[in-house]
Amino acid sequence: MALTDGQGFARLDGVALAPGSYTLTAYFNGAIPGIGTLEDQAYTDAQTSGRTLIINPAPGTAPQIVSPPVTDGGQGQPYSYRVVASGTPRPSFALANAPSGMVIDAQSGVIFWTPSGQGSYQVTVAATNGVPDTATQTFTVVVGGQPQAQPVSPVLECVRYLGSGNYVARFGYNNPNSFEVGIALGAANTFTPAPEARGQPTLFAPGRQVNVFEVPFDGGNLVWTLNGKTATASNNPSQRCSDSISDSGLMVSLRNDRSSPVALAGAALTGDVFIFYTSSERVRKVRFFLNRTDGNPFNNDWTAPFDFVNTPTGSLARPYRTSRLGNGQHTIYVVVYYSDGRVVQESATFTVAN
Repeated sequence: MALTDGQGFARLDGVALAPGSYTLTAYFNGAIPGIGTLEDQAYTDAQTSGRTLIINPAPGTAPQIVSPPVTDGGQGQPYSYRVVASGTPRPSFALANAPSGMVIDAQSGVIFWTPSGQGSYQVTVAATNGVPDTATQTFTVVVGGQPQAQPVSPVLECVRYLGSGNYVARFGYNNPNSFEVGIALGAANTFTPAPEARGQPTLFAPGRQVNVFEVPFDGGNLVWTLNGKTATASNNPSQRCSDSISDSGLMVSLRNDRSSPVALAGAALTGDVFIFYTSSERVRKVRFFLNRTDGNPFNNDWTAPFDFVNTPTGSLARPYRTSRLGNGQHTIYVVVYYSDGRVVQESATFTVAN
């Protein structure tokens, strides 16, 4: 324990303690005022033995449910209610009384249920956080033929190509209802292939919601299913986002993480740059040549991303200093060895203007 203020008072900054009593042994040197419930009010140089301080942290606050319940539902239609409770520590939730099939997420407080029949159903939800007393809320859900919730539709916004066979799918949805709809993770809200949970929501706000979440994938078909409706992402060029990089070819970036690249062909370069080759297909090796097409290559790269300057696998790209070249036009040639056995030669001509 350090003495941190001008009057010699000891502080316990940053110490997090649960409610209860604790014993702290402090060793003092010099005349220091007592703190809290220390036995004495002052100590001298001769009184430097340990003293005991009892710390009684301020107790937490009891939970209190503050959200109004959703009390109507439709037969065969998803019912949801987000229970909100105050209190410190943050409360967790459980159903003390509920109809068959109703569940609650203990952390978020979201209740999911699809009533199979019409009628009145009593529900009691409890919120606890270790501080007496448990908060409860009891209400009745009246299930009728209405309202009939219209199905929520998954929407693929676009697919962003990141290069080297890596993609990110952007999803949204359309909820045509005027109210929030809950669809729990499971067969009615799932992704294929596995894993089934990929960050998709379970509560769907009314209206058309755009770019709600993103899912990285390898370009194979990625399907989000919501109550039988599907949205499929793939490596089809027609699905590409406007901020995708080129499907294939020689690219140049001003950043060593190869972000925000542009096509090398036709680029005007100055200073340090990061040149690499990318392809939406499987490539096993790229050979780079500078201003010629024969002889020893400038670099051989066996691992994506394929860098013009030799870079250890998994590392940030190393720069190429364009000052090594004279001002004017230059050409990089590549020989691309595809996994299916094809060998293709490509090139890009650029201008150095240092």
